[in-house]
Amino acid sequence: MNPKYVADTYTKYHTIPDECVYELAHNARCMKDLCVSATVSQYESETGRHVTEAYAATSADNIGRESNGQKYIWMKLDSCDGEVGVPVVCEKNRAPSFVNMRAQMKTLSCRSLK
Repeated sequence: MNPKYVADTYTKYHTIPDECVYELAHNARCMKDLCVSATVSQYESETGRHVTEAYAATSADNIGRESNGQKYIWMKLDSCDGEVGVPVVCEKNRAPSFVNMRAQMKTLSCRSLK
């Protein structure tokens, strides 16, 4: 369990909501989507970068694509003026399978939000 994630959750909600217990117990941030929270936690762990916001792309446009559960998790970082996308395979109520996340860590760069 990551004490920072527990503290952040408590600060945000003034309690630990029941729906956050599973994520926090599995070393993930408390977010609306288990796939997003697990991806953010893994990314922060692998890179040492802090993610300020994150969301899953849900449409097949230039933001991301979905097929067989694959989507992009887009993360805004405090270390750049944009966001990075990580391809993952997500199944409902399960942690994601990363699509070459470690291999892509060194090449991920921020895309501009402007």
